[in-house]
Amino acid sequence: MTDPIIARMDEDLKDLGRSIHTRRAYIQVVKRLHRYAGGPLEELGIDEVLEFTRTNIRSDRFAPNSLAVHAAAIRFLFNVTLRRPEVVRGIRTPRRRRKLPVVMTVDEVKRCIVASPNERARAFIMLAYGAGLRISEVRHLQSGDIRTRDGVIHIRCGKGRKERLVMLSGVLLRQLRVAWREQKPEGPWVFPGMRRGTPICARHIRRVWKDAQERAGLRRYYPFHALRGSFATHMLDAGTDLRSIQVLLGHAQMSTTIRYIAVQSQHVRDVASPLDRLALATR
Repeated sequence: MTDPIIARMDEDLKDLGRSIHTRRAYIQVVKRLHRYAGGPLEELGIDEVLEFTRTNIRSDRFAPNSLAVHAAAIRFLFNVTLRRPEVVRGIRTPRRRRKLPVVMTVDEVKRCIVASPNERARAFIMLAYGAGLRISEVRHLQSGDIRTRDGVIHIRCGKGRKERLVMLSGVLLRQLRVAWREQKPEGPWVFPGMRRGTPICARHIRRVWKDAQERAGLRRYYPFHALRGSFATHMLDAGTDLRSIQVLLGHAQMSTTIRYIAVQSQHVRDVASPLDRLALATR
């Protein structure tokens, strides 16, 4: 039986538009806190909550990013659901490790598209790379979101429920039409799932994407999100300005977009080292 406080927290998360992935992660953390404390959540004090967070930090079981999620979940519980902000004032969020984006070469992307097992798979791979979409945005794309007259795609289910417009490549449009004629989907979804009235599941997309990479003979495995990172980096390589890429990706902060410069070897090579100006004689 679900604790009523946890059920209420889940409703609060829904009301504030948190994604299903965020809700699951937060609920899992709070359930662990409940088991650890062994008492009612609403009666927990500052010392018990701090002890729980410190135990997690010292256990070496969790990466910094996971610990940041733990802290966010506990803050949400006490700030929003229980309305006891004084309990979590002493919680500090561990510094997250900022990894470089995973980027494929242009040739690797092309090989995966060519090696796709069917037209539908080719379409959703081309969609992720050609418009810089997240896997959730690919899944929930509807036929009405493809505005052929304007040459854009309307993304309605972006991260944080933010909407945006992205470009509709002519090559991508032709492939989407080929995929549509092949499957003739019923309902609104461009990529319908196995169950009637549902979109394609993320697990199926990832499985097909892995298969395409194996067929293409890639030496390493790339997550599906690498197509989005490759879109951004290849746009930068082509001379597109950062502000335009930020808008296309739906990034709230420019700092998130700037990370893609770090994986541009051409950009790094073009910046002169101050050592070059010293004119030192080499031995």
